[in-house]
Amino acid sequence: MPSKRTYQDKCTHFLNHTSSLTSNHYLNAKHKVQIPEPLFNPSIPKTIHFLHYNKNLENPKYLCAIESAAAKNPLHNVIIHVMNTTSFSLSLQLWRSNLPTNLSDRINVIEINWGTTFRGTPFESWFNRQEYVKSKWIEQNLGNAFRLAHLWKHGGVYLDLDIVSINPVSGMGRSVGMQDSKRLNNAYLSFPSGDAFLEEAMHEFVSGWRGYRWGHQGPELVTRRDICDGLNIAPTVRFFPVKYGERAWLFDPWYQQCDLLAKFADESIGLHWWNKRTAGAKVSNETAVAIVMKRITIAAPSQSMMLPTPRKIKALHLLLAAATLMSLFSIVSLLSLPPQVDTSLAAAATSIRAKFDLVLKCDHYIDRASHPSTFLLNATSTSNIKRPSSQTASIPKNIFFVHYNDHLQNPKYLCAIESAARQNPSHMITIHAANHWTFVKAIGKWKAALPSHMQNRIRVVSLNWEQAMTNTPLELWFKEERYKESKWIEQNLGNAYRLAVLYKSGGVYFDLDILSVNPVGGMGRSIVMQDSTRMNNAFFSMQKRDPFVWKLMEEFVGTFQGYTWGYNGPDMVTRTYTKTCGASEPHNSCEGLHVAPLARMFPIQYEQRGDLYDLFNAQCDNAVKFADEAIGVHYWNKRTQHTGIGDKTLLGVMMQLACPVVFETFGGNQLGVNENGIVGSAEYYRVEKQDWL
Repeated sequence: MPSKRTYQDKCTHFLNHTSSLTSNHYLNAKHKVQIPEPLFNPSIPKTIHFLHYNKNLENPKYLCAIESAAAKNPLHNVIIHVMNTTSFSLSLQLWRSNLPTNLSDRINVIEINWGTTFRGTPFESWFNRQEYVKSKWIEQNLGNAFRLAHLWKHGGVYLDLDIVSINPVSGMGRSVGMQDSKRLNNAYLSFPSGDAFLEEAMHEFVSGWRGYRWGHQGPELVTRRDICDGLNIAPTVRFFPVKYGERAWLFDPWYQQCDLLAKFADESIGLHWWNKRTAGAKVSNETAVAIVMKRITIAAPSQSMMLPTPRKIKALHLLLAAATLMSLFSIVSLLSLPPQVDTSLAAAATSIRAKFDLVLKCDHYIDRASHPSTFLLNATSTSNIKRPSSQTASIPKNIFFVHYNDHLQNPKYLCAIESAARQNPSHMITIHAANHWTFVKAIGKWKAALPSHMQNRIRVVSLNWEQAMTNTPLELWFKEERYKESKWIEQNLGNAYRLAVLYKSGGVYFDLDILSVNPVGGMGRSIVMQDSTRMNNAFFSMQKRDPFVWKLMEEFVGTFQGYTWGYNGPDMVTRTYTKTCGASEPHNSCEGLHVAPLARMFPIQYEQRGDLYDLFNAQCDNAVKFADEAIGVHYWNKRTQHTGIGDKTLLGVMMQLACPVVFETFGGNQLGVNENGIVGSAEYYRVEKQDWL
């Protein structure tokens, strides 16, 4: 028997481990030891799904699962699928209002539609024939089917509402969890959309349907379908560190279960606490866990039934406390500590203000740029929105760029990357680079100088043309080397590559000559206008396996012309939209697709590009338009890449504010942004004409 001090040390270890809002303790599906960094599987959307099929929130302890999942996975959206969004959302109001913004903004409530979810899956006829009513547990079995169908269509992570998150899920990959030595369990699932295992599980569900046998359509189902290569089977300790037969341990006094608590901290992603058997757990009014229950049930009228007569604190209660009190601690710390200041950005703003006698409109732009990620726009309205709509939750929080040159010859491109990372703190930023290690080396000093919350979200992956285009309409076009029938081979490969990656992974694509000036989170599923008649492929925001992206690839291949500039880029998007969505009977892929106004990405038209070279304080009308109506500003790099930029010009000032660490790392001279650069639109057009002769 270990000494009492040993137990105390282990309990202290657990409390220390769970005392902060987030966790850097990453685990994968195989090993018991911590892995050094999250291993994001790009094919699995960063979305965590919960399912609540009762009409009202009768058990506010379920909010512990939701809050802890959002806190421990800061790069994931959290979606709660409910029967009645209005009543459920009302029951969450006060709880949500007390959450930190970076948690609350990532939690969305979506109404369940069984028929829509099952349509086009093996469940469709089973549901239409109402086979589900032949069951002792109708809603539970509908829920078992729903999670399979929804993940098959959209991908992501599913967690039961009686799983409290202890560590991030990021390293788990494509996996299911062991419940015990013999059975898997469907309380946790992590899959890309269209996964073969999920499809087999749905067929097994329908063909082996037994509605009157508990567990047959759940844990036993996924156990029967454990057949697919590349599927990770997570050990029991990841989600079931306390097995069903051991559940009484959760009700021992916490100081008698320090070994167990330490194991949770070091080896578990979450704890399944067997709510069906522990729903009546009581908590003392005189313990810390009572504060937690008041915290997470603050909006629930049934709160009092959760707080009966005093009892000893239990291991389960301590875990619930640690999982949700972290939000209280974070709120207290936010109130008591001064806000973090981005010194690089603050210094850039101070320097620019010192150079000009600014009018209010220009100062408004500097103020907005000094507070990134605070002004949210959608694809249609020109006013600030409070939070993204539920429809945006289907867009994975990935922003990707493509760099197809072997070397980073133009460090100004890093401005696009840094500004996107600043404006979108919940998004992963991925650069697909032709020469992976050369690019990593070239950006090493810059990346090391970034704030840690940005460093950790920026990654470089190898650009692999063939792998990206396999299993898409582009595959044969690439294998037959039709891309060589072009004056601009790499550009057209890049046009194709972005579509393939967008289709397979979903998310947001930006060209490397777009400076982000506001967050992209409200844009939803959208493309953007370049001018009054044409769209552009410099920006896309799409869900994974989006049918409209498939249409874009088909149009790209079917009409490819390698010797006409823009034909396979902006013109291709315009043609596809016109054919697909402008027809008298639009294709179903057009439903919910927004065409954002040119102010979102192209507030400066091609014919107006010289305005970017006017002095900043002479372009205040444009500056305020960028601040209030743009997500990004496309600055036409093909025309400006060989042109020095005056550091007091509109473009020069925008760059200094968008990517201050780029300027600190490379310096204005290397970037070509300095006092000797071009000033004035007339001078710009003169130099441009000379360069292009």
